[in-house]
Parts: sequence; C-alpha cells; structure tokens
Amino acid sequence: MDTQIVFTLKDLLLSLLWIALIVFVVFLIVLLIEFIRTVRLARTMLTDRREEIDRIISITPGIVASVDKITGIAAKGVDGAYQGAMSIVNKFKK
Repeated sequence: MDTQIVFTLKDLLLSLLWIALIVFVVFLIVLLIEFIRTVRLARTMLTDRREEIDRIISITPGIVASVDKITGIAAKGVDGAYQGAMSIVNKFKK
C-alpha cells in the first residue's frame, strides 16, 4: 500500500503564517511581562526614594538660576573678547 502525502504551496504558506503569528504573540507576551516588571520596579524606586527626589526638585530652580547667571557672565566675556579682537584686526587693516 503506497500512501502519498501532498502539501500544496498554499498549505505550506499558511503553516508558515500560523507559526509566525504564534511567535509574534509569544514575543508580545514576553514584551508585556518585561514592561510590567519595569513599571513595578520604577514604582518601588520612586516610593523608596521619595524624600530625595523631593529635595532634588526643590534645589533644582536655584541651580538653574546659577547656571543662567554664569552663562550670562560668560556671554559678556566672550562678547568683550570678540570686540577686542575685532578692534585689533581693524587697526591692522588701516
């Protein structure tokens, strides 16, 4: 008794499509599990470090103001150096 098993191209492509779909669903499940773990870890870190985070948030405006002040001073210094260099260049042009 000779038996033959015949697969059409359509059957093969359909099988590959189902396998790809199963792999994709497993990938999405693993991705969702990792996302949930990350969110849970972030929540625990935020609750554990709440006081330090609040202290940093209260200090930050002062730091930003200091950086803004230093940046203004540096900009004036660079502008003064530029003006001085240009006056020297202009003297040599004459």
